[in-house]
Amino acid sequence: LEPHNGFDVYTTLDINIQDVAENALRQCLINNNADHGCAVLMEVKTGAIKAIANLKKTGDATYEEAENYAVNEFTDPGSTFKLISAMALFEDKKVKATDTIDIEWGKTSFVIETMEDAHASPFKKVSFQYIFENSSNVGIAKTVVNSYKNKPSAFTDHIYALGLNKTLNFDIKSPNKPDVKNSKDKSWSATSLPWMSIGYEMRLSAMQLLSVYNAVANNGVMVKPFLVREVKEFGKTIQKNETEVLNKKICSEETIKELRKLLEGVVENGTAQNLKGLGYKVAGKTGTAQIALNSKGYDKSSHKASFIGYFPADNPQYSCIVVINA
Repeated sequence: LEPHNGFDVYTTLDINIQDVAENALRQCLINNNADHGCAVLMEVKTGAIKAIANLKKTGDATYEEAENYAVNEFTDPGSTFKLISAMALFEDKKVKATDTIDIEWGKTSFVIETMEDAHASPFKKVSFQYIFENSSNVGIAKTVVNSYKNKPSAFTDHIYALGLNKTLNFDIKSPNKPDVKNSKDKSWSATSLPWMSIGYEMRLSAMQLLSVYNAVANNGVMVKPFLVREVKEFGKTIQKNETEVLNKKICSEETIKELRKLLEGVVENGTAQNLKGLGYKVAGKTGTAQIALNSKGYDKSSHKASFIGYFPADNPQYSCIVVINA
């Protein structure tokens, strides 16, 4: 074949921000002796990706780019999924932030399986706001089960309405696909509802989850993340990408306001207090999930830690996700 000139691709990346993100991710992986991780920064209003870093530990204990985990890795999200559970509960008026829930000191059972919080609670009954801020598995699961046990499809319908069961048509294509079950699936069991409510028994990508949090920051408007701004040939534009709206309103304005209060509370009073005092307010949710071993269950010795949020909280400009696989 005769050689011919390729296209000039102009991305949305900011080189300075990309450099900061990649170095910060590398340092975090080194500090935690982690296997791999990713970090993505996105403009709230446009969906333009300003930084996307992916690193994996090599044989000589250094970190290099090996795979685009932000796009290709589909795993149980863990506690960051609790935002979607809260969205369903608020939207269906099943709970208020001030409602009191019995979390049984942070340990309960669903059928034959025991669920525990990461840390034992000093309280037996707490508000839903406290439950979310401190990421109580028991509190979220009990509230979801009590609300949807007679019609679990009403809960999973909210997940499907966000498009999380479908492939996100991102500029970088992935051979992998999300997996979100419903009550009609053969794999559905009596414990699926409580475990799904806290981010298990499903497979989602970091980019998918970021798009949901970004929508909350964007007053309910879900935009598609994009990386390619323009494609040129011999200086002539042959393709130009603009912001694409995937969902004009993921939920009511009232629910958005309540969700943003919860996310701000996580940083002010809950599991992400280390992000206080930065000179601007951050809102977001932390998450920890055990790593699934296909049909062998979960590896209790291996975890995925994550944070998804946006800033400044009172006038969001950027959303971000960081995932560290230990």
